[in-house]
Amino acid sequence: DTTRHGIAMGSGVTPSPVGSIPNRDILVTGCILNSQTAGVAAADGHGNCEFVTFDNNDILSSIQLGGDNNFITNNTIRTCDASASKSVAIFLLDLLGPNFVISGNRIVATDDVSGTSGALISVARNNNEWAYTTRSGTLKIANNDLYYASYSGVGIIVRNSWLLPATATIDVVIQNNRIHGNAGATNRIAIYVLGTSDGTKGFKTVIVDGNTLTACSMLLDMVSAGYTQISNNTILRASGAAITYDPCATYSTAYQAEEEMIAVIRRSASTRTAPHPPPSAPACAW
Repeated sequence: DTTRHGIAMGSGVTPSPVGSIPNRDILVTGCILNSQTAGVAAADGHGNCEFVTFDNNDILSSIQLGGDNNFITNNTIRTCDASASKSVAIFLLDLLGPNFVISGNRIVATDDVSGTSGALISVARNNNEWAYTTRSGTLKIANNDLYYASYSGVGIIVRNSWLLPATATIDVVIQNNRIHGNAGATNRIAIYVLGTSDGTKGFKTVIVDGNTLTACSMLLDMVSAGYTQISNNTILRASGAAITYDPCATYSTAYQAEEEMIAVIRRSASTRTAPHPPPSAPACAW
C-alpha cells in the first residue's frame, strides 16, 4: 500500500534509448497491490515490458501495462478513484504490439468510468498509445466478469485511429465476457470498438462473440475492419439500442459486402436472430 505504484517496471516507449532495456519473463502472482494516490495505478508496466504476467492478484486501484506479449489473468481488479474522466481498472498503453490476453478477471467499478479516458478495460482510448506499434497480432479479452455496481460509463473500449505501419495489423477478439449493470444507472456502453470514418485506420479483424450484457449496450463505431463478426451475444434489459454497428461510412459497396454482422440479441423475453448463419471466422493466433 504505497503513495505511488505498488509495483512498477519499464518506462515509456520513445525514440530515445533511455529506459528501453527490455523487462521480460516477469510473473506477479498472489499479491495485494494498492496506491493511495487518486489516478495512480497500483500495478504499472510500460512499453519495454514483454512476457509479463499478472495472475491471481488483488489489485485495489487499477493496472496499466504496455509493450507486447503480456497477460493479465485471474485477478480481482478495482478502478482507481480519479475523476470519472480518468477512472480505469485496466489500461493498455505504450503498445509495441497488440498481443495481450486479458482473461478470467473480476473487474469492479468503484467510480464512474464515463469520461475521456475512463473505462473498466481501456485499450488505447488515448489513441497515441499505438504511436510506436510495429508488430502485428491479436488482442484477446475473454471470460472476464465486469461489474458496474451503481456506476455509469464504458466497460471495454478498444480504439485505433492511428495510422499504423504496414508491418502492424490488429486482430481483436472480445469473447465470453459477462458485463453486469443494473437499473440504477444509465449511459452504459459495455463493449465499444472504435476506428475512423475514412477507413484507413482500424483493425484487420474484430470478433465479438458469446458475451452477456445486462442493463448496458454495445457500440461498434467506424470499425474499419476487413472482417467483423458479432455473434451469439445475449443482451438483457438494454436501454435504447442493444447493438449499434457502423462499419465505416466511406467504405465502397464492395468492401462493405465483404463484412458480416451476425447477432443474437435477447431483450427481456423477445429474441431476434439474424437470418444467416455465422460465417467461418478467420484463424486467430493467441
